[in-house]
This record gives sequence, C-alpha cells and structure tokens, in this order.
Amino acid sequence: MGDGEFIYRHGEPPSISGDLVTDKSSGKRGYFILRDSVLCKKRSKFHRKIWSRSIFGSKVSIDLDLERIQLQLQDGGAVSLYPLTKDSFEAWTATLRKGSQRSFDQCYSTGRSIGRGSYGQVWLGIDKRDAYQVAVKRLAKSSRKGERNAAIEREFAFLSRGIRCSRIVRILDVFESVNELVVVTEYMRGGCLLLDALNEEKRISEEKAAMVMRDLLQALDCLQENGVIHRDIKPENLLAERREWPSVMKLTDFGLAHVMERPEERVKGQLGSALFAAPEIAKGGTYGPEVDIWSAGIVLYNMLSGEFPFTSRSRTALLKKIQSASTQEMFEDKDLSHVSPPCMDLLRGMLDADPVRRITAKEALESLWLKTMSPEPNASEGAVLT
Repeated sequence: MGDGEFIYRHGEPPSISGDLVTDKSSGKRGYFILRDSVLCKKRSKFHRKIWSRSIFGSKVSIDLDLERIQLQLQDGGAVSLYPLTKDSFEAWTATLRKGSQRSFDQCYSTGRSIGRGSYGQVWLGIDKRDAYQVAVKRLAKSSRKGERNAAIEREFAFLSRGIRCSRIVRILDVFESVNELVVVTEYMRGGCLLLDALNEEKRISEEKAAMVMRDLLQALDCLQENGVIHRDIKPENLLAERREWPSVMKLTDFGLAHVMERPEERVKGQLGSALFAAPEIAKGGTYGPEVDIWSAGIVLYNMLSGEFPFTSRSRTALLKKIQSASTQEMFEDKDLSHVSPPCMDLLRGMLDADPVRRITAKEALESLWLKTMSPEPNASEGAVLT
C-alpha cells in the first residue's frame, strides 16, 4: 500500500556535503555542509561547526581554469571553494545555485497563529503560487547550544527519513535558514478536536475512542517499522481533519522524536509530558519504541475514564509513582466498570509495565475491540510508503 511518492510542493531542499579545498596554494581543506540555503564549515566531518553562512541571494560564479566556485554573499562576504573532482565541482555548483535561490518567503505567506508545537509556533500559511492553505511551524535556532537546537536536529532527522503515512500529518515543504527551520505541513482544519472534547466532556464514548486509537496505532505502526520513536504521544499531538466526529486523526510534532540507527538501539532521556511517560522512561533507563505504546495506552485510559492512572503535583513525585506502576493502582483502584471487557484487554496489553510483554502497534490493531468498534479501513487508508 502507498500514498504516492514523497513530493515537496516547492522542490526538495538542496543538500550536499564533503571535503573541499579552501586555499589552492596551501591545499588547506575543510568539511562543508550545505542544507537548503545554509552553508556550514567544519575542520572535518567529525569536528564541531566553525561557522554557518546564509547563501540565499548570493551570486555563484565559477572559474574553470582555477577550478573554483566563488560565492559573493549578500552580507558582502565571499567564500572560495575548490572541489576535489570534476563530478564534485559540477554537483557543488548546481546545489549551491539552488540554495542561493530558495527561501520560504518567496513561496509562502503567513497569517494568524493556529497553535504551538514543542519548540515553535504554528501559523496558517498560504502558498503564493495557488493560494493553497497550509500550516507553518517555525523553529527558531538559538545562538547557544541547548534543547531547542537539539529539537531542530531531531525534527530534521525525522524529515530526512521521508516517511509517508496517511495517519501522520503530511510534510509539504521544508526550508532552513541560519536563524530557523520552517516546516510546512498540511492544514488540519479540525485542530485539537480530541483535546477539546476531553476538556468539555471529560471522557468520550468507546466508539469515538476506537476511531482515535485506530488512527494513532496506524501512525505508530508506521513509525516502528521505520525506526522512529515519537516520545511525545498525547492528545495535543493528534490533529483532526474536520471539526466534528467522525474525523480522521493524524499524529504531529516530531520535535522530541528519535530516529534509530539500528533496530536494537536503545535510547535515554526523560522527554515529553510526564503524565504519558512509560515506567522505563520514569526510571531513567534505556528504552525503545515500546514507550510510544504505553503513552498511547494512557491516551486511551484518559479518553475512557477522564482521568490519569497516576497523578501528582510535582514531576518528580509523578515519575516515582510511574516507576512502580502496579495493576491494582491503574485498574483495580479506579472506576472502569463502564469499559467493555475487550477494551480492558487492549488497555492492559498497552499498559503492561514490562516493555518486553507490552503489545506492539501491529498487535493492538488486531485486537478484538478495534476489530469490533472500528473495522479495518479501506485499502487506500492507513497506507504507508517510505
């Protein structure tokens, strides 16, 4: 099954990297990275960045006799680069020219604020070419190293995977400048329908909860197959296509996501909302994609009961409670008598404190409850293409 090819509305961001000579006479080299309109220099691939320069609006000229590419920057500066081979010379020339001509403001305009992600504001945008409405997330970079810049790198790592899934908010364009990363996505007109319903009604019916869970689990199944841990599953990050039920829900906000290098990789870090944190995160140990299933189980628990299994006034105390998560505290001490037995079976499987026993997204999608309450969608839905 597939959603079609991953196609950007305004073309794929130019990208190239490698060793280049910076001084022909001495043979001095540097390692350069061009990402969209941002050119970075390092001493070598494994060293830290020395500088970043915007090449948007720059004049890119070549000297075939000297085998040199000359960049005349808008700020008045100049950069001379000497690629090591003919193929490299042609590739760098073409990519630098693309980067010098590409910017968000040339392609889109922005209007009112429509929300906020983990590290950036989200705006309603308009494609200047055809007036198509989009959502625009702007992630400002910081001059100091810190979590904000790490979030930008995580978001970029996820984007670079080119994952397509009909239950993940679709990426339409990506722009990077020296000061910010701009991610353009489809505009979800229903906004935070689920969160609004929970705020107004406290809890929702099993029928509505099943619709949400099928969409969320399809998104998580896609992420797990592609080695991505979202790490911030919560109602705020589920956006609806329309403002009324039934509505397709899609997962968004990958500012805390981790892209795994290999299937068996384990990661660390207490990120995201503590209310949705899995026991292995609360303990400060290593973990894998199973943590997203726990978080989805908390979402289901909250939708059905209007409560959370663990609460506390402080994050530290809350994480301590989650560390010793017990079946009695989660289920037997709570009033869940109105929840159907098949739903309780799924809930217990998702909220198993042992990540080895915890069910996967694929197994959850095969549960009796979802099969009964929210039948398998058409083949055109839930499709995945990587």
